[in-house]
Amino acid sequence: MDYDATPAQERLIAWAETPPTQDRDPDADFPDMMNTEQAAQYLGVAPCTVRRRVNEGKIPLARRGSRGQWHRFYKKDLQAIKGGI
Repeated sequence: MDYDATPAQERLIAWAETPPTQDRDPDADFPDMMNTEQAAQYLGVAPCTVRRRVNEGKIPLARRGSRGQWHRFYKKDLQAIKGGI
């Protein structure tokens, strides 16, 4: 069954067929300040591991919610410990 692709589908197909570049910085996909889930993805660990390391004092916090219900991390701090967690 043939059909015409929408412009969005055409862009997706073109993107998928584009070979990856070697000079692309993978850290560019992450913001300068991250929440727990983003930090976990950046470090390649589970969010519970990030929370545990924060409680152990191994990951520095940029900000903490008033009741400790949320955390924010600076990318530069995470870069320093990336791979060693």
